[in-house]
Amino acid sequence: MSDEKGIFCKDCGANWEGGESCKVCGSKNKLFKVHLSDHIVAHEKMRLKQKRKGYKRPILESESGDDLFRKTNTWTKLIRIINRLKNSYEELITDAKTGKVIKHVKEKLTDHINHGSAKKK
Repeated sequence: MSDEKGIFCKDCGANWEGGESCKVCGSKNKLFKVHLSDHIVAHEKMRLKQKRKGYKRPILESESGDDLFRKTNTWTKLIRIINRLKNSYEELITDAKTGKVIKHVKEKLTDHINHGSAKKK
């Protein structure tokens, strides 16, 4: 693979010198070649909801994956499980780099009030 950067004709490979078409072959197909020098990191998160007829809210919610902690602008690993049938709430947040536990909450869902979307407005 070539280390060249720039705009080239996709058909003949000539340097694109501007204009609507290639000066060599007349093609209108451009090829842009760039090099990425920074390390690219992908983050992912998965959310699941289980609904049941007769219940307004999901009976089970689960969220796990990478999460940005906005106060410190650092990435963490999040695992959150809300089970309304068993009346349980569990949340585990760990530092993505070190694995150190930042927060671990395991309590009855009815005791988990005034947090997140349950805050009084």
